[in-house]
Amino acid sequence: MKLIPSLLAALVAAQNTIDQSSAATCGVAGTTYATLDLGIICIGFPKTQEKVVFTPIVDRFESLQIKGLWDYFADQPSGDLTMIALSNGQESRQVIFQRDGMVAPIVNLVVTLTNGEVTSLDWKNSCYED
Repeated sequence: MKLIPSLLAALVAAQNTIDQSSAATCGVAGTTYATLDLGIICIGFPKTQEKVVFTPIVDRFESLQIKGLWDYFADQPSGDLTMIALSNGQESRQVIFQRDGMVAPIVNLVVTLTNGEVTSLDWKNSCYED
């Protein structure tokens, strides 16, 4: 996956890190975290093979926002657009965030850690059955 170039300024302004690799990876499998460490979560867009990288703080509620996402995908043909979450060897299921021009304004991702290691990434409360 490659990074979404038009979102680079928004990411830098939000102090998110940028992963320059083109692989569909995010972090290192088996990495363990302690409270208040900086984690790593990537939101990937399978249709375009692009991703955005975030470094949220462990054990804190974090709000991750991708400014300009609506505009970036405005030219996409109608139908479903999906995204996935990746972190340290784990990958979520795909979740629909745009269907026939309508966008889910908020989706919730629950990151589960066991003994400091990311063990699952689960989308909750999505607007569409998927």
